Amino acid sequence: MTTLGILGGMGPYASITFYRHMIELSGIRYGAVRNDEYPHLLVSNLPVPDLILSQDSEEITVSMVEEEIRRLEKAGADFLVLACNTMHLYIDRFRSASSVPFLSMTDAVVQAVLRDGRTSVGILGSSTSIRTGLYTRPLEAVSVRCLNPSAKEQELISMLIANNIGGNVVRSEERAVYGVIDRLRAQGAQAIILGCTELPLVLERQNCSLPVYDSLRLLAEEACRTLYEVDLSHQDSI
Repeated sequence: MTTLGILGGMGPYASITFYRHMIELSGIRYGAVRNDEYPHLLVSNLPVPDLILSQDSEEITVSMVEEEIRRLEKAGADFLVLACNTMHLYIDRFRSASSVPFLSMTDAVVQAVLRDGRTSVGILGSSTSIRTGLYTRPLEAVSVRCLNPSAKEQELISMLIANNIGGNVVRSEERAVYGVIDRLRAQGAQAIILGCTELPLVLERQNCSLPVYDSLRLLAEEACRTLYEVDLSHQDSI
């Protein structure tokens, strides 16, 4: 049985959602109904310092993840995923620390955008991922135009992310983010990338004025493809 190791805890609510996506997709798309048909998952809830608000603890955080990678490998993980967008800034380093394959959330999103033929997308994410071009760099490399929130709008999104990590969703902030999506649509965005795993937890797709790419769910789809070895390229991912 192939075993997936999940590096979670960054933040914990998003990790719970990823675990649920894996179980739901196993049943909906692969027909799992008995216990022995569901995937073998090793879930790590690693309480690392928060790099979304500050990168002052960068080396400590990255080293903690590298150590957790080794623990999951010793526990029997055949491949790994990281249930956090911002930490994908260090994906190359994590892959170097790993002796097993490491799936990329950003790769899964970029491939979904290309598969759907999008030429312009809006990106919502943490200040760190926006500033470093976590999604902008790979998308612009394949000629997809990227639109980001304004500095003031980014402050609002960062506050929403931080509040959700702490389990305190503020609905007025949520409503304001829908307005950010409306503005990006007016600027030409054809879809929105939810480039922080906290955002799909608080934003309701039916309230968004654009199609949404849920990075957390897309990673779960890619992980299920790997576990069950089934090509889902024909499936709608948004």
